[in-house]
Amino acid sequence: MKLNNFKRKALCQEFPFLAGKELSALLDKAEELTIKKIDSQLLNSVPQHYARDGSVVGISRGWDVNFVLTDGSVITDAVCQDGEEGSNYAHSDTCYRTGETVLHAIDRHGVEVNFIVVRHYGIHTEDHYSFGSRLTVFKPAKGIEISELVEAAYEAASIEVAAESNF
Repeated sequence: MKLNNFKRKALCQEFPFLAGKELSALLDKAEELTIKKIDSQLLNSVPQHYARDGSVVGISRGWDVNFVLTDGSVITDAVCQDGEEGSNYAHSDTCYRTGETVLHAIDRHGVEVNFIVVRHYGIHTEDHYSFGSRLTVFKPAKGIEISELVEAAYEAASIEVAAESNF
């Protein structure tokens, strides 16, 4: 089930970047969209990806993160995911990869992020196949900028290092 047209139009008016070429396809496929405040749990989380394929299975689920910058441009799939991909076919290996936190990715890109759009995919599984997606638009609390959160993380790390090295 997709978002109804009225809600979709209202969302695009409130968040014009959802109508842009980078995110409109995600919005078209989304079954639901929620709006939440950016918190430390999101910033310290690492996106996950799990995939398994074979002759009678096609599972791909997880979440990816997109950054909307202050100039309105979008960095899609901006955060490296923790992942596991494997196959039920003979002679195939399972691949693993290590991801990064959302906060580390913001710092790595070195950009001013206004909004964070998270897409959860593979939210339904039926007959060994996954499908469906959900979008969440994260925005900072009033009066707070994401760059301030990055600076606060650096300050906390500096204090911790100073405490550890003061012996």
